[in-house]
Amino acid sequence: MKILTKYIASRFLLTFLIIEGILSFIYFLIDFVTKIDNFLAKNVSFKVMVTYFLSKAPIFASQLSPVAVLISSVVFISLMYRRNEILILLSSGIGTTRLKFQIALLSAIIALISFVVSEFIGTRSLDSAQDIIKYYTKTEKAKLGVVRDRVWHRAQNVIFYCDRFIANSESVERPIVIFFDEKFQITKYITAKRGYYMGGNWIVEKGYEEVLGNDGSFKTEVIHSTSIEIPISPKDLGQSAPDPLLMNIFELKGFIQKVSDAGYDTTVYLVDLYTRISFPFIHIIMAFIGCVFPLTLKNRPVPLVVALAVTVCFLYLVVYGIFRSVALSGVMSPVFALSMPNIIFLVLGYFMNRLED
Repeated sequence: MKILTKYIASRFLLTFLIIEGILSFIYFLIDFVTKIDNFLAKNVSFKVMVTYFLSKAPIFASQLSPVAVLISSVVFISLMYRRNEILILLSSGIGTTRLKFQIALLSAIIALISFVVSEFIGTRSLDSAQDIIKYYTKTEKAKLGVVRDRVWHRAQNVIFYCDRFIANSESVERPIVIFFDEKFQITKYITAKRGYYMGGNWIVEKGYEEVLGNDGSFKTEVIHSTSIEIPISPKDLGQSAPDPLLMNIFELKGFIQKVSDAGYDTTVYLVDLYTRISFPFIHIIMAFIGCVFPLTLKNRPVPLVVALAVTVCFLYLVVYGIFRSVALSGVMSPVFALSMPNIIFLVLGYFMNRLED
């Protein structure tokens, strides 16, 4: 049995690596064709271009691994059938269930490796790739990157707004600071002509302050210059919304908690989080489905069997897209909506395996 296990593992993994390499090369070629004009227009060196594409390789490999598992399962079992190895297994009293179980186990290992690579290597390398793109394709206006207009930011029990934020001088024009309590009732309102950041606090000048009194009415005071201590820094105002693709799953979870505590909607980020959690299970489902086609369509050409299996993969993407849209719309919770494609195709794989049996 150990010899058989090693044989199946070595052959299947070799097939997977070949398929993964072919798919990654095609993906790389498409990306290369779409980006090469931008690089040539900016006179980017060959070394930088190589660095860019190599930086995207971990993400390429991780995203394509479920498809590679599906095609590898089909090709591997088809070749075993052509070489009469399936017949030898059956005549030895070893059913196809053991074969499918071992392929599913190998796919689970591939899923784990793919998850680790995607979350802890791919996010960092993709960040480097995006830095290259931003540096060589940004416009002269974007290169300045020092001014943002109409900036809103909320942190804990305060909302900060300004007509303009100037990063170089860490100053703002026409700031408005609103304080509120746990019931979201305004307790203080400050508006000023300008402000600047110094010593960890905001200094606002030429404005007025309204404070809620014990009698429920607001008292207004004119301010010439006053210091405001709030948990908002120039760095917060200068940041754009973080890209979830550049955060690993733990960083994304912490970011979602931070956004939720600030009172913002987290649906988009929750959809991305649960997509990543459900992604590894696709490998196992694709392995089960991939095993069925060559065992059921025994006398069909291998390219036809592969085409049918890939069709199922595309169907999965369609179903996933539908439920992702449902989750983003708020009709269904993200955790439930993004579990449905896996559940549906797991049931489909089960019945397909029963049909083969």
